[in-house]
Amino acid sequence: VLIAHSVDEALFRSDRVLVMSGRPGRVIEEVPLPMSRPRERDVERTPEFVDLREHVWDLLSGPIVTPSND
Repeated sequence: VLIAHSVDEALFRSDRVLVMSGRPGRVIEEVPLPMSRPRERDVERTPEFVDLREHVWDLLSGPIVTPSND
């Protein structure tokens, strides 16, 4: 388990990324990373990596969902 506050670091070092919401912390999406290992830093410039980075940022920038009191 790696907890990262950097999207690039999470994408570079992981095989999958679990994107969490704000409080209460819940997994909002599991993002599998199809890039092969070992990874070199130049992978960060590939279209695939850039698309994944944008997708994760879109998830993090989305609306904040608060739980209902049902």
